[in-house]
Amino acid sequence: MSTGRASAIALLLAVAALLSGCWDRREPNEVAHVLAVGFDIDDEGSYEIMAQFVDPMAARGGTAVGGGPSVLGPAFWVYSAKGHTPFDAARNLHPIVSREVQLTNVEVILISERLARAGIMPLLDFIQRDPNLRLAANLAVVEGAVEKVLGAVFPGTPIPALALDQLLSPTHFTEPAVMAKDMLGDLVEFLRPGQDLALPRLKVHETGQEASSEGQEGGSKQGSSHGQGASVESSMKPPVMYIGGAAFKGDKMVGWLEGREAMGLNMVAGERQRASIVVKSPAGEGLAALHLTRLKTTVRPRLIDDEVRIGIDVMAVGYLEDQTGLGPDRPGMDLNDPKVVESLRARFSEVIRNDIELAVARARELKADILGFGNAVYRKLPRTWNDLADRWDEVFQTVPLDITVKVTITRPGMIRNATVPRWLGRPRPDGR
Repeated sequence: MSTGRASAIALLLAVAALLSGCWDRREPNEVAHVLAVGFDIDDEGSYEIMAQFVDPMAARGGTAVGGGPSVLGPAFWVYSAKGHTPFDAARNLHPIVSREVQLTNVEVILISERLARAGIMPLLDFIQRDPNLRLAANLAVVEGAVEKVLGAVFPGTPIPALALDQLLSPTHFTEPAVMAKDMLGDLVEFLRPGQDLALPRLKVHETGQEASSEGQEGGSKQGSSHGQGASVESSMKPPVMYIGGAAFKGDKMVGWLEGREAMGLNMVAGERQRASIVVKSPAGEGLAALHLTRLKTTVRPRLIDDEVRIGIDVMAVGYLEDQTGLGPDRPGMDLNDPKVVESLRARFSEVIRNDIELAVARARELKADILGFGNAVYRKLPRTWNDLADRWDEVFQTVPLDITVKVTITRPGMIRNATVPRWLGRPRPDGR
């Protein structure tokens, strides 16, 4: 065999060996997957990462990694480490975890209130640069201890990260809160001229025996229905509530948004939220709950007599869910009467307008244009923006608003008017 032919065969064998497997192969039992991470900062300026690891065998109800039954231990565990930077903190997890730490499956990224107020630019820089962190992860600011959120037990879901991911999902039925976007959407919004950032807010509740005993003494407030402030009583507190939002000026958090303020922000952004809108019944007694099904909002900056005005046009569609104040002599609203339907639409519109005004007032109080009015001027009136950009914070405080709300009530539900049995309040037909 010639030397050249022998060399060619050796080369082919070498190539075949390289094609037979992955050069960077990692066995499943050598990897520790992280599904949720939380970041904090201490008084000395050191960053802390809290990582929630999952035991896939325990989560499926099989044999735990340690060899014992999964029922003897949790399906997840939380480790923390500190470092001079967010990446340094993440790397410092490796000496305390027996497996290779993988961040490629992170679903939720939590930020402590302290870190949010100190500034999140270093964290966002790490997230954008690290090829392992997915930009589709949900991002939220935590009011309370981040480690309590990561270590909480959610009914029906063995892994807290998966429960948090579902909680922050836009399709989840929530209290009024800033709508969660994916990380990429938040970063794009953060980089827009004339617009400040608003992130979802997770509020931590105490859990365990303390919550149980408190609930036995009469319950605790869990939240309020939109527009009315009715409380929900329960014998146990949930570990965390997704309500309101966190407003930023630049990269620093400047304050919280409460429920109706967050709802108004979503209205301006055209984000339909699954929250009931409660109004006083046109019948004179009781309340009516409306379900918002569609929402379209247009923000129109206009230049009138050298003055910028912001027009907000809202088109909302909803239907009646239920009403209170019913009785034998109180049949409720007569939805066959056009005047009653028009009154219901007007009350619906008033709540939407009030929520937008609450959001604007809170944004002006915090001096943060989370509503994106400046960005609308930047896009629609670029020459005007060039003149106002340096002093937009001042202009934003007093820019006039023209709010128009048009509401359509599509249907009254499965029935048009309340069904009142004829015998209600009178002797029954059988004499009882």
